[in-house]
Amino acid sequence: MGYSRFVAFSNLFRCPVVSDDNPEENIATCKIIEDNYNINIEHNDILTVTYLTKSGGFRQLYDKDHNRAYTRQHYKGQSIEKTVEFRFDFMSPVHCSEPGSKTTCSAAEKPIYVGKDVTQNEIDITWSGWFDALSGIAYYYLEVFHLKPNIHGDLTEPEPLKPILYFKTFNTTSVEFPHFTPPHSGMYSILLQASDKANNSKIARRLVLYDNESTLSLTKPGMLLGNAINASDMYIGDGGIHVSTAVLETGFLWQTTKNGKKTPIVLDWKNHFVIKMYEEGKLLNKVLPYPTQFVNLEDDGILRSKKYVSMDDNEGMRTVNAIPNIHGIVKFETKKVYTDDRRVPVSGWEAHSLSERYEVNEMLHDGSFVRFWVRATDIMKHTLADYTEVHIDNTPPRVAGVNFHENLVNGTHNHTSRITFVASDDGSGVHWIEYSFFVSNSTIALEKGAMPASRNNATRACIQDPMCNCVLETCFLREQTLDFDNCRFLVPKEDLNKSARIEVNVYNQALLYDTFTVNIRRLTDLGGLEEYSGPTNIHIEKNLATGVRLVWDLPKKASCYGRADIDVVVVDSGGRVKVIHVHNEGTFIDLVGLEPDNDYSISLKLGYRGTELAAQPYKFQTAPKQNYLEGSVIAGIVASAVAVIGIIISIVVVSYRRRRMQTEKGGLKAMSFKYIDAVDAINIGEKQNNSEM
Repeated sequence: MGYSRFVAFSNLFRCPVVSDDNPEENIATCKIIEDNYNINIEHNDILTVTYLTKSGGFRQLYDKDHNRAYTRQHYKGQSIEKTVEFRFDFMSPVHCSEPGSKTTCSAAEKPIYVGKDVTQNEIDITWSGWFDALSGIAYYYLEVFHLKPNIHGDLTEPEPLKPILYFKTFNTTSVEFPHFTPPHSGMYSILLQASDKANNSKIARRLVLYDNESTLSLTKPGMLLGNAINASDMYIGDGGIHVSTAVLETGFLWQTTKNGKKTPIVLDWKNHFVIKMYEEGKLLNKVLPYPTQFVNLEDDGILRSKKYVSMDDNEGMRTVNAIPNIHGIVKFETKKVYTDDRRVPVSGWEAHSLSERYEVNEMLHDGSFVRFWVRATDIMKHTLADYTEVHIDNTPPRVAGVNFHENLVNGTHNHTSRITFVASDDGSGVHWIEYSFFVSNSTIALEKGAMPASRNNATRACIQDPMCNCVLETCFLREQTLDFDNCRFLVPKEDLNKSARIEVNVYNQALLYDTFTVNIRRLTDLGGLEEYSGPTNIHIEKNLATGVRLVWDLPKKASCYGRADIDVVVVDSGGRVKVIHVHNEGTFIDLVGLEPDNDYSISLKLGYRGTELAAQPYKFQTAPKQNYLEGSVIAGIVASAVAVIGIIISIVVVSYRRRRMQTEKGGLKAMSFKYIDAVDAINIGEKQNNSEM
């Protein structure tokens, strides 16, 4: 081999169980143990064992005359010698690309080569440049695994001992390389194990992204598709593409600027572009090292039993490192267009950072607009573009021809008044109307309301309706009508002679507004507020010793006060007070549990939003105490009780049969209202009587 070897150990061992005087007639088994062997066997050591075996034995001559052993004669047998040589190889095969390799790779020599590692085609697998100087390459073993994300989103081989494909060849000089088409799109790892004749192995891994089915899609359709989008459903991050500095309420399409100054404009397309397969499969995430196998066997002393990757993938497009992406998108580009050309641009795209936000300062004037295009590219070079636009409006709407119509005969409410006016906005259109009600000089609104401005939403309205003020193919009508309920001015009775006003704000789509005020000389000029029309003709219909029926009338057409809450306040001669709430459409209440021949004061109080509006007083005296009940009264009470119980049972039975228990419960409660109040009054009366005893 060109050099002499140092002999670290040389010894002659004799087999102790055989000799010339102790030959073995059959097969001799010899076992020799060297207790003092202390030589460490290292890589490239050679252990030579030479076996020398000689036949022979002896013959014993016997002297018959003297009856004794005479002499022993040894045979001269044949001898044979055999040598066994053990060469120790503890080094794995080497690839020419490794540091310290004594050979240099050519450009084509790769530990494992898969061609394009991001592909939609069949995968051709080759390798070259492996060598083992001592024992030589014995075989190659190839495995393919389908990678899956773990709970942290990192890709790994979920079953590292169960490849979806394997290939083994002992032909190490002219290999017939395998071809592989994955069963479906995804991330795959390919492991090549090069093993020498001493069964030392080295594993190289390469990664492949195979994709023949993914599509770039939009979470929410943009303006390019021309679909109608409800502005009320929009918000940043909803999957749409918006100019976030524009007005949200009108679909992020309108913005104001300061003339002569650059205006910040922020374009946001968070979650707009997405490749679901990549996002769900985490196909561009980091790839973890191959999980080391058979560690326990190595720990148990079985040398070089571990299976691990020593040459991982750090070259090409798809390495073990994560590929920066957003929802599978690896590149964004933007382009600004100032014309009405809505075709996807073919040139002029500007590179953009991998983010879903674009900020720019633009010099935009009143009435101008800019269209923002965004183009997304995935790792397969697929592209998808979409756009949105922002329009500039620095001019508030114009309002004229304001008229106030009090107390319409057939209005939308019982007591309706109307404000009409003409509003127009050539820039962005009249969008929204807000109104507030004030009493006297108060700066705190009594009530507030809002309504959309008038539009014609017919498909061809901008072409067919001459009253249209068309903006972006939307027909905004100039004539506006604001109907309101006079009862929104419901105030305490002492404030009815005060003046009032209605402030109206008219907004365009840029939320610029014009304001006007409608003055009301006196609240009593408004129908429903001109007079108190609460309960009238209060009287006692039935007067018994311990209870009465209090009855009142309500107007056929209730004033605003007819909506007020009614509380019956009962005060006895001792000053004790009981308050009973009555439905605002009720016309009587039974008061029971009263004391005979006693004076009571009653007040029907009307309240609204916690404010007492008016009170109607009334006094009565209960009938004297009687020692017996007339037969007709008793019969009437019994009949009434039976009738009430019968009605309740009938309602329950019918409700059960028709499965309308929930609907009928409301009716039952309404019918039982006076009964509940009466029982409540009796209980309170009894408690009071008991406390006095």
